Amino acid sequence: MLFLTACLIYWSFFSTFKVEQNISFSIFLLINLSLLAVSAAGYLINDKHDIQTDAINQKTKKHISLLNSPHFKKLYFGLLITGFISGSFISIIYSNWFALFSYFFAVVTLHFYNSHLKKRLLLGNLATSLLISLAILIYPSFEIDLLNFESHPTRILYFFALSSFLINLVREIIKDMEDIKGDYAIGLDTLPILIGKERSKNISFFIMMISSIVSILFYTFYFLQNAYLLFSAYLFVIIPSVIIAYLISQSKFKKDYSRISFALKIHAGFGLLSILLFHWF
Repeated sequence: MLFLTACLIYWSFFSTFKVEQNISFSIFLLINLSLLAVSAAGYLINDKHDIQTDAINQKTKKHISLLNSPHFKKLYFGLLITGFISGSFISIIYSNWFALFSYFFAVVTLHFYNSHLKKRLLLGNLATSLLISLAILIYPSFEIDLLNFESHPTRILYFFALSSFLINLVREIIKDMEDIKGDYAIGLDTLPILIGKERSKNISFFIMMISSIVSILFYTFYFLQNAYLLFSAYLFVIIPSVIIAYLISQSKFKKDYSRISFALKIHAGFGLLSILLFHWF
């Protein structure tokens, strides 16, 4: 999904705002391949450390044989190092210190995630959500000045990064509620374990409503003069966001959390794809 979003930004979004693109398509691909490599490494190591909790929570993964393979470490470190070196190399060539910091932050976070961050209250959730937000901004940082807050492209991309952060933070908390049994068994200090499901649910609902309100303000500001675009934004982004917030408030059982987690994943995807609406802006 992040790669698709980057493609929409590369071919549609920047052309709409007449942004002069500084990098070639081959460099664009290398940047995104490096992000995919680091992301894949992150998913693999997280799934590896979740084997015990997944067994307790009666979850099965299709690639369990890969996770238990003697070649797992080679694959993990191969992806992580390849992604980090290639991404950092391009960042240094283009003097993009934001991207360089993001790659470094990603590697450090992945290294300490399962051993430290995941075991601390909200730190793992915040780190995961922040990594996804940074990934959205890495390619654009090669094309525009992310510190130019008067620029519409910069403002819009920050909105998508913020929206992604909030939605993924909610999803991480919901997943912790779903996996509370296994997490408790191995001694994790997740939010639902420390303050209970009900309070965690209320926090998730509150964050989701903030995301909904921010989306309403954002899309109304940009699309107020175009009823078609505003209607599309409400139909595919804002209304689903409010519905998910309501579902969170009504959730009680593990199956509810599982469905909400899946809905949030789809919602995050549609949220990022809504950047295509600016093609007709």
